[in-house]
Amino acid sequence: MPTTLIVVISWVSFWLEVDSIPGRITLGVTTLLTISTESRDQQANLAPVSYVKALDVWMGACTMFVFAAVLEFTIVNCLARRKSSLIAEPHAKIKSFIIDIVSSPLISTHPSSG
Repeated sequence: MPTTLIVVISWVSFWLEVDSIPGRITLGVTTLLTISTESRDQQANLAPVSYVKALDVWMGACTMFVFAAVLEFTIVNCLARRKSSLIAEPHAKIKSFIIDIVSSPLISTHPSSG
């Protein structure tokens, strides 16, 4: 039950805004560390055996889901940054073009003396 709740808590980051980077990182790292600590504690309470136990599979799946939520944040953040740079890029080109025209030697901002 606790590991299921930790996985569900890690999914809360899906509802956070893309721009809330500290909150999403804190939530992802905290749940990932909590799942790994829970897994280590469970392994310490069991006898060491050479085969895979159902608990190993369960904790591995929970870790995978929490890590997938952190990975999703990374992908969404990269795509959001790429989108914002693509949106800002045409405006920067237009602004640079206007500055080039205004600072051109063909356009004089000083009154001619002649």
